[in-house]
Amino acid sequence: MLNYKEGKMSMKLIPSLLIFFLISCSASVKYQLADPDLRLRNYNNIVLNLVTSSGSLSLSTASLGGIGGAQLMSGNEQGKLALESLQFELMSIGFNFVSEENEADAIVEFFIGQIRYDPLAGWIADKALVKFKERSSGRIIAFFQAKGQAITPTVDNIVGNLSKKIKKVY
Repeated sequence: MLNYKEGKMSMKLIPSLLIFFLISCSASVKYQLADPDLRLRNYNNIVLNLVTSSGSLSLSTASLGGIGGAQLMSGNEQGKLALESLQFELMSIGFNFVSEENEADAIVEFFIGQIRYDPLAGWIADKALVKFKERSSGRIIAFFQAKGQAITPTVDNIVGNLSKKIKKVY
């Protein structure tokens, strides 16, 4: 049984644990540019491709008063949704998407690995990579890598943090 002082101490610990959980669930992003003076706005017309996406299947069930339902969810489908989310973020930064590679200044490749469903956090992924390649030469001009810090981040968190770093060098 807790006395009053111990109860107060545990209440102070809860916000600290919450802050730790929120920070550790986020993806940290590292990046490398081919040239330190490079600005991605010089490669404004892009084509975005999902190169790899691996994931598992998740079955979610629910019942209400004898009526049951189930939904089968796929990590690979979540990879496609992550690609669309990244496309939205890149458009909001200012990139222009073209339909033909020969019209593009750069080819952007998106890799996201091991997407799976966590009942508490939702869809999570181990890491993701975004690679910008100059279309004319095939040279890699920018490389972004997102990985979890202590706890596996959500897919939305990975895409959001990648977008923030990309925007910094736009």
